Amino acid sequence: MFINTIHRELKNISTKKRSEICKSFFQTQKGGYGEGDVFLGATVPDTRAIYKKYKKQFTIKDSLTLLGSKYHEERFIALCILENFYKNSKTKDDKKQIFDIYIDNVGFKKGINNWDLVDISAYNMVGDYIYNYMNKKELRDFTDRCISGDDLWMRRVIVVSSFYKIKQHENKEIFYIAKKLFKDKHHLIHKAVGWMLRESGKRCSELDLISFIRENKEKMSRVTYSYAMERLRKIEL
Repeated sequence: MFINTIHRELKNISTKKRSEICKSFFQTQKGGYGEGDVFLGATVPDTRAIYKKYKKQFTIKDSLTLLGSKYHEERFIALCILENFYKNSKTKDDKKQIFDIYIDNVGFKKGINNWDLVDISAYNMVGDYIYNYMNKKELRDFTDRCISGDDLWMRRVIVVSSFYKIKQHENKEIFYIAKKLFKDKHHLIHKAVGWMLRESGKRCSELDLISFIRENKEKMSRVTYSYAMERLRKIEL
């Protein structure tokens, strides 16, 4: 009944116009990267407001139920719930439970199946877990599996997860990941890599980024190069 309340409140603040805009923007058509995703038509701020309204009542079981929803906004709330439980977990085992739930739900036609869902959640949960609780071999094995896998969203997860290290002023991981994904076939990966490279220049070292771009310019896609260069426009590379 509680989940029905969430659905009803989301539906009450949704509009058909926004639903149609989201369907187009997130490419839910056949053959699109978001094929089959269904939007009620609620804005992100309104969706977050509903989450905050019931924040103290949610359980991990609720997040699992919502991750199984066909509605994008309900899966958005599920990730807010998981992130809150992850942040407040005191032990590695508790964090691993949530990390495992997250990874198990990433993928085409799974709960975490579009770039906005990945981008709001990956670095706070996956990033924190892999960089703080995995040993070096586990980290490299996990990273390489994500990079070489067929699933677009797992590849995006590992790219965005590097933001956790970037925010700590460390650029080693994104440079490693970027080199491995220069030849990726999907523009959403090129955009994510370029975005993280740009952030590494902003938060870690602009000189390191300039050096990295000069060394790898010919290997990058135009999209990656453009995103990475956004804050370096006045520099001739």
